Amino acid sequence: MLFVRIYIIILSDRNHSKQNYCYVSQPGEFIHTLGDSHVYCNHVAALKEQLTRKPRPFPTLHINREVQNIEDFRFEDFELCNYRPYPKINMDMAV
Repeated sequence: MLFVRIYIIILSDRNHSKQNYCYVSQPGEFIHTLGDSHVYCNHVAALKEQLTRKPRPFPTLHINREVQNIEDFRFEDFELCNYRPYPKINMDMAV
């Protein structure tokens, strides 16, 4: 379980989250709990636009080979299938 006490949801960079890798044949459960999550005033219009978008099915990540060490992965080892993102919504960083 991961708990984050203060978290600015909208502009956080999901790509830089620390993640651990463990090779398993079936996905398990990941629980992520947020505390003091908030939205700034200058993000309200963009969030209203986001709420108009109908959720799409999740993409599938295929890992093409098994490795013993996470550092042994290469870009070619991953294939993201059926990823259909909406166009980006621009938001300014609140300071």
